[in-house]
Amino acid sequence: MARESVFYRQPHPAIGQRRAGLPQKLIRADLMVLALIVLVCAAGIAAFSMSRHLLLPSQVEPQEPVLHDLRFGGQALRVAEHWLAISDGVPGRLSLRIPLADIIGEAAAPDAQLIVALAAPDRAVAPADRPRLIYARFLSSDASTFGGNLVRRSFRADTPYEGEVLLLAPPEGRSFAARCGKRGDGPVAPSCSAELRRNGLDIQLQMAKQDVRHWERIVLWLSTDLLAPHD
Repeated sequence: MARESVFYRQPHPAIGQRRAGLPQKLIRADLMVLALIVLVCAAGIAAFSMSRHLLLPSQVEPQEPVLHDLRFGGQALRVAEHWLAISDGVPGRLSLRIPLADIIGEAAAPDAQLIVALAAPDRAVAPADRPRLIYARFLSSDASTFGGNLVRRSFRADTPYEGEVLLLAPPEGRSFAARCGKRGDGPVAPSCSAELRRNGLDIQLQMAKQDVRHWERIVLWLSTDLLAPHD
């Protein structure tokens, strides 16, 4: 029988233990790396959600406007609270700043506004007669069309209304007439003013020139909404 080689040695017991413990250490390391990845991903998702919430405005349900029933000059009015944000300090006059969208809806530009000033009627020439009795003598002979079926007339250079134009509903502007600047001052758009008399009140309107084309809807709204009797 062959003799056992003198060079053969039994393996040390600790070697087997190290080899058996190595996979367990690798598993624990993999689990730690996986847990770290999960934490990093969770933190990233949370940060993204927070940044989106900060950058994107939350949707707010539109609220019904707060309405007030007022009495001015013997006339019952129903006005929204946000229309009362203007005060010109003139005694005996009520001024309202109304988003044009509240009157004509989506046809209005987002920032378009109408300023309405109400006052007791004065003894001057009635607004319906002013284009014929006052303005006509100062107008030039030129005429052109304007939006809203209006006629555009220019004032002569040697008159008190030099640099303005008159936009009037034919034939003589009795139903509507507005005086407007020809050009704005720098970036300011030309503005217009018109005067009406309804229900025993003088009404002065101020609006951008580009919004005058909506005059029929504005005048109708004054009569059927702002100045209409409310139960």
